Amino acid sequence: FVSAVSVLYVMHFDPTFNGRVGIWLDYIDVWVANPLLGVGTSGLVEMHGAEIITHQHGHNYYIDILARHGMVGFLITIPVLIVAGLIAFKAGRRGLFAAPALFVVFCAAMIGETLVDWRSLGYVLMELLLMTLISASFMQIQRTGSPKVVHIG
Repeated sequence: FVSAVSVLYVMHFDPTFNGRVGIWLDYIDVWVANPLLGVGTSGLVEMHGAEIITHQHGHNYYIDILARHGMVGFLITIPVLIVAGLIAFKAGRRGLFAAPALFVVFCAAMIGETLVDWRSLGYVLMELLLMTLISASFMQIQRTGSPKVVHIG
């Protein structure tokens, strides 16, 4: 309920989502002009310096990946999120309800890119990695009855 009220409030009083809609449209234009490989980080820095775009990051994880790394980067990133989501939801079915909730919050937060700073992307990926590993460990403990080292591969 609180989330719905918050979204309605923002849409009514600030339909630009604090200026993000314009940034998103600029980044979509960058991606459309360079769909396969994007322009890279240095390309975005140059465009920002030339005032072609207003920000050095897209304020949206998914749009930023498309502009920065094109469909190639997007098609590498999305399967990682899908695998993490499958693990989280499987853990949720086995009783670790926080895993799918954290995953959904993580993916939703990336729409506004409040957690991403490309200079320290490791912080964001660490949250996703920890959520995935904790979920997988929980499933291993439930299956065997004791904590064991999970070998990947």
